[in-house]
Amino acid sequence: MKPSPVAKKTRVTRGHWQWCVLTSVAIALLSIMPQIHLSIIRGRDWNGAFVSSQGDEFYYSAYINALIDGRPRKNDPFDSGQNKSRRGVGESTFSIQFIPPYVISFWARTFRSSASTAMIVLIAAAGFFASLSVIWLIDAVTNNYRLAAAGTFFVLCLGGLAAGSPLYPTLPFLRRYQPAATFPLFFLFNFLLWYSLTGPLKRARICVALACVTLVVRDYDEAIAYFTKTLGFRLVEDSPQPGGQRWVLVAPEGSPGLRILLARAATAAQERSIGNQTGGRVGFFLQTSDFPGTYARLRERGVRFLEEPRSEPYGTVVVFEDLYGNRWDLIAPRGSEGPWIDRPQ
Repeated sequence: MKPSPVAKKTRVTRGHWQWCVLTSVAIALLSIMPQIHLSIIRGRDWNGAFVSSQGDEFYYSAYINALIDGRPRKNDPFDSGQNKSRRGVGESTFSIQFIPPYVISFWARTFRSSASTAMIVLIAAAGFFASLSVIWLIDAVTNNYRLAAAGTFFVLCLGGLAAGSPLYPTLPFLRRYQPAATFPLFFLFNFLLWYSLTGPLKRARICVALACVTLVVRDYDEAIAYFTKTLGFRLVEDSPQPGGQRWVLVAPEGSPGLRILLARAATAAQERSIGNQTGGRVGFFLQTSDFPGTYARLRERGVRFLEEPRSEPYGTVVVFEDLYGNRWDLIAPRGSEGPWIDRPQ
């Protein structure tokens, strides 16, 4: 028994999330592996210290600690908190990069943690969210979540080798707090850019749609009267054109899409095609959600039906002719199968 499309889609969605979460957790664990190693070898002497591969991370940690302590943005994190005013303290490397440390210090104050603990958590969070952003980007481009998971390890673990950066003790992108704090945003930006160029909204903006089809008629007013009064269509447009022609569009009530252009025959060849544009085939299909009601109304208005309604695998259908002899199908699709498609004649 074949799985239903809904069940298949659910399994695919679960598969996406499983691979995404497992990859992100694996990268997060790999990111804090040096920290775990330090806590194991130091034991009770660990004292909450964090592993650092860059000499300036201690300065950034001190600045975060100053913000946790309530110091202003412009401050010297090494003055023991004596200078708590802005006077005499200018911009510095710390103060001009204020967004990441403000975010980090906010969460540290919220959970009553130290700057050292915040720096440790930042490593794990950076690894987790960086992998999420990378796997989303690769999956969006390739539409293959398994390849996206493998590609995430390749990008984050081996990408630094191309730049000559070592993989130990920490991965290059985990340098705190820059670029660790904002690194995922780069891939998130690329994902959103890709989605904006290829997503459903973009496809909807550039789609090509069939706007109308032409029905050759003998007289404009005669055709308008038939389609509006007999078939119950609405007159969408009736605009004069050069040479005595008119641009006449009609459409069924409630139909937002395809319209019929009623074009008066202008040549002998066009006159011969009136009523026979499709060589005797059914050429037009009028779909309804209320077959009995629509059928009864059309019969009362004098529409000429060529047969009795019949049930087909695709729905209920009956053939009728318009005032010129063109054949139409009045059809009610069965169930929720959607608009009817071509069938044998």
